[in-house]
Amino acid sequence: MKLLLMKTRVSIDHITLTSDDRRYLKFDPHILSRYKYAGPVKTTDSPENKDVSKSYRFFYEFFHLQTGHKLHVFADRYNTKQYKTLFAPNLTVKCFSSWDTKLAYSEVAWVHNILVENYHVRLVPSMVHVAVDLYFECRADPYLHVLGSIKSGRKIAPWKHPDYPNTYFFQLANAPFCLTVYDKRVQLLDRKREELSAESLTELDELYVTRIESRFRNSYPIAALGGLATLDFSWIYPRHVKFLKADREKLGNRGIKAREYRGLSLTELRQLLRGKGISNNFTYYLREIESLAEPVKAALAGYRWEAKPEKYPLSVPALVIPKQRVVFVRH
Repeated sequence: MKLLLMKTRVSIDHITLTSDDRRYLKFDPHILSRYKYAGPVKTTDSPENKDVSKSYRFFYEFFHLQTGHKLHVFADRYNTKQYKTLFAPNLTVKCFSSWDTKLAYSEVAWVHNILVENYHVRLVPSMVHVAVDLYFECRADPYLHVLGSIKSGRKIAPWKHPDYPNTYFFQLANAPFCLTVYDKRVQLLDRKREELSAESLTELDELYVTRIESRFRNSYPIAALGGLATLDFSWIYPRHVKFLKADREKLGNRGIKAREYRGLSLTELRQLLRGKGISNNFTYYLREIESLAEPVKAALAGYRWEAKPEKYPLSVPALVIPKQRVVFVRH
């Protein structure tokens, strides 16, 4: 398939902030004045599920008054005789982006400051999703073709999400790093059409969009919120994602014709080579797809979440409360 990449866009699609404090606090949803409070949402109807009961009972859902971005605040842990989760952070905040209006550093900084000033906790990024959107003009959706050309670390065989047929993962979803690839156009038109502007709908009628999302969890290698604003993400390519295809010359030297591997994914190509007795040094027979690699590298190198983070200074707790510690005494 001939790929005609029209443009590449990088954005912070999601960020989670987590406190390093486990003291009990009573969260007041009305302090977030820039958001519309939509009420609490249960995380589960079955607290007997031990895996779920180790988390939070519900989260508070909000929608930004201007951007419409979703915000979830987790503050109510299980605390009954049967189920206790006081070891979990007392505040976890999830900020979500939208297609038409990307999540801004200033919006996250404002939420951070309100919570720090009211509850005297330190909030640090514990999860960040860096999205790269590839816009194509093709006769057919090139999503599966792009997916089949990706190498993430040493992995070329992704696994399919059981609930979302157009979503694939190259690592475990809860690993420190996970590369996620999905058909963004299909997702938007099937599930979020009513949220899209007229301009976006027109664009999606003309172009296909494939999203390649690098998901970083905990401190791998997430900077503090202030440092994340100007962090250079150019190292994502080729450390975590690389576009590759068969090297015609090297395979030709082994007597393999182009018609034998034309249209095959990297996984299928490896199976073909193994069938022909080539089981070692698979990457030697591959070469980079420059038409995809160069625009992605340029987009990542040129992207900064916020060019002037000093315009949005981050608050620090006015009252520092020592962490609770367990003290063992001998009687």
